[in-house]
Order: sequence, then structure tokens, then C-alpha cells
Amino acid sequence: MKNKITIMLNKFNVQKTDLFTRALILLLILNSCSEAPTSITISGQWQVKLDSTNIGNSQGWANNKFTGTSINLPNTLDGAEIGTPDTLKPAINNYVMSNLTVKVSIYW
Repeated sequence: MKNKITIMLNKFNVQKTDLFTRALILLLILNSCSEAPTSITISGQWQVKLDSTNIGNSQGWANNKFTGTSINLPNTLDGAEIGTPDTLKPAINNYVMSNLTVKVSIYW
């Protein structure tokens, strides 16, 4: 009798686990069929404040009303004439090549 009860309980646990697994798979399938997330645009006027001396945290810039230089996006700092202009010309030379880093995955 004890073996019969144990077998019945084991069968119930297997069915319970099987039901949970099926419900989980169904939930994952239904979730993957939902709409793609909508995108938002960040174009427009923004305030920019460069922190080259790294004092923004200590002065609590994020805690106060933020005032900076206005920039219209999409744009670059060079295009908006904010900060030091980039004077470097694109080049491939020994200096550039020596600073390149290659990360090799062990799964290759």
C-alpha cells in the first residue's frame, strides 16, 4: 500500500512539474509575439555641460537645476562648437595600429 501511495504521489509531482513547464513555455511564446518596443526620438534642444575636470559629482550637478550650453540634436560637439575642436585627422599609422586591441573569444 505504501509503494502504491508513493507511486501516486510521484506521478502527481511529475504532472505538476510538467504543467508548470508547459505554462512557462506558453508564457514565453506569448511574450515573444508581442509588439516590438516603440522607439523614442531624442532630437530637439538639450543642455550640455562638459566635465573635463571631473567636478560634476562633487558639486552635485545632477541634484540641482541643470543649466548648460544649448545644443540641438542630432549634432556633435564639434558641430555645435562646444568644447575643444577636434584637430586630429583620420590616419592609419604605427601609433594608431599599436593602440588597437583585439579581444579573442575562447569560443572561436
